Amino acid sequence: MDPKRIIEDGYDRLAPRFEEWDSGSDEVLGWFLGEILQRLPGGAAVIELGCGSGTAAAVLADGRTYTGVDISAGQLALARERLPGETFLHGDLTRISFPDGTFDAVVALYVFNHVPQVE
Repeated sequence: MDPKRIIEDGYDRLAPRFEEWDSGSDEVLGWFLGEILQRLPGGAAVIELGCGSGTAAAVLADGRTYTGVDISAGQLALARERLPGETFLHGDLTRISFPDGTFDAVVALYVFNHVPQVE
């Protein structure tokens, strides 16, 4: 089976219980987000690759133009519920493309461990 479909299916299946599963404190994520936010000016266009359920989307979107991309439709449904006014795209982050200069910043938290090393 395609490794990307395994990831997609797994996160889709986890979606109904994701908040419960992800309810613990994550000090490392908090630190990373703090570092990112220090470097992002207001009004910046930000894309988050592997946005999942939108856990970090609210702080990344605050005062900025935000786009989240994820392979899991189930996770994106959660993200859209959390932040209905933001842009969320269903897609493979290794295949999606945008014109140069579309975004001022690219954020990817806990996603590259899901990308196959060889395609």
